[in-house]
This record gives sequence, structure tokens and C-alpha cells, in this order.
Amino acid sequence: MSVTGDGERAMALRAGREQILSATSADLPAADLRDALCELYEMELGRLADEAGIGPGSGFALVAFGGLGRREVLPYSDLDLVLVHERRPDRDVGELADAMWYPLWDSGVGLDHSVRTVDQCLAVAAADVAVGLSLLDARVIAGDADLGALVVDGARRQWRDQIASRF
Repeated sequence: MSVTGDGERAMALRAGREQILSATSADLPAADLRDALCELYEMELGRLADEAGIGPGSGFALVAFGGLGRREVLPYSDLDLVLVHERRPDRDVGELADAMWYPLWDSGVGLDHSVRTVDQCLAVAAADVAVGLSLLDARVIAGDADLGALVVDGARRQWRDQIASRF
């Protein structure tokens, strides 16, 4: 996939979201709406990750937090994502990030994103209470599950260890 993408993922995401949101006029229950949006985003993010070469053992993990991390995506809410990576000289982190982010931007989905190592994720979580709290609900969406677990489990452990000093 090129940096700007061929548009296939962006179009699929846009069309899927429009179809789900149009179903709200047919009195789709709120829980079903959230589930449908979550399923759509997870499926398309998984496809994007696969196309970018982000898979098990790749040294990259896509971690969701916020509404998608909690599986409580609301209509028109943004996606909160971090692309976690190991420092690998054989892979261009910027190119992989572009392959993930551009189709999302092209689809019109709001995106709050970052690209960090595990240590960087945990340092930000330790320094910023809001980030630390958001990572409590984080989960790995695609890629190297073990690498993503280092962030998720590390943030939770860090939160438990620092709870007394935070409040």
C-alpha cells in the first residue's frame, strides 16, 4: 500500500460506518450500534495492519485505548491508537505508521494517534495521569500481541504501584 493508500480501506471504512449509522434511524439499540462500530473498526484496522506487515512477531503492535479500547465506540467519536514498535533498523517506522494513519484520515475517521516504543509509552503514562488512566482500558488490536501486552500490562502495573502517590 502506498503512503496515500489506494483508497480501498478508506472507502470500506467510510461505507461501513455510513451503513451502520444509517441503521440508527431504524431504531438500532445503542449497544448494538456500539458493537457494530467496534467490529467494523477492528476488522478494518486488522486489514490495514496486515497490509502494512504488522503481524505476530513483526515487532509492531497496534494498541487501542479510549472508546475502542473499552469496546464502547460512539458514533462520530475518534479512534485513540498507538503504534508500538521495537527499534528495528530493518523496518521503517514512519512508513508503517503512514500506511496505518493515511487510510484512516482519508476515511474521515477522527484519529488521536502516536508512535512509541514500550518505554516511551510507559514514560508518558507515568508522567500524565490522563494517559495512565486511558491505558488501563487499552488492548491490542493487531500485530505482535506480546509487544502490545508489555504496554498494557506495564501501564496497569505502573498504575497500581503509583496509585498512592497519584491521589
